[in-house]
Amino acid sequence: IRLQPSYTLFPYTTLFRSPVWMRRREKNDNADYPKEQPTPVRHESAEDFVIARSGRTECRIVVPDSASHAVWYAASELQTFVFRITGAAIPIFTDRLPAGPHDIVLAPGTRHRDLFPVEDLRSIGGEGYMIRTSGGSLFIAGGGDRGVLYGVYDLLERFGCRWFTPGVSHIPHTRRLVLPPLDVVKKPAFEYRDTYLWEACDGEDRKSTRLNSITEY
Repeated sequence: IRLQPSYTLFPYTTLFRSPVWMRRREKNDNADYPKEQPTPVRHESAEDFVIARSGRTECRIVVPDSASHAVWYAASELQTFVFRITGAAIPIFTDRLPAGPHDIVLAPGTRHRDLFPVEDLRSIGGEGYMIRTSGGSLFIAGGGDRGVLYGVYDLLERFGCRWFTPGVSHIPHTRRLVLPPLDVVKKPAFEYRDTYLWEACDGEDRKSTRLNSITEY
């Protein structure tokens, strides 16, 4: 009796048949995953916050005059990714200037204390954040500086950005970026968050995925 090789009993043997296995994989790559469907265009309302239209913007990012390095970094990340998504360059200013009609305010201070009372910010902890639209402006407040940065990444995810690994991400491209009215409050359920995967040890990637642990890599 002649026995035929069985891929069912010994699936690992396929790993040593690289030319055939790779050709089979390449042939089925497009068939394995559903095709991305176009996002339906949402009609704007008077309460929407328009960040970019036709690759142009009337917004500006505003940070406190005494902002920490982390808040400045959050502002630069928002500026960078909005440019990558839409091609629109949003300038960054400090709150020394008078409030504008289309501001994106990071770490709002005493000028906007009615929107973000000190007690509310304390209740969400140093890594919690709030995202709100009010009076024609967009606000990202945090219980601490890290909370502000996490709020920026939350906002970017609402635009469609995804960070999977240090070398794999998805940044959408559109000339029109519009947000509906927002009132978001987020507080991490756990103080320490980690996947314990070597691929997730990159410092840049850990910020965008909001990982935080006491483990030293």
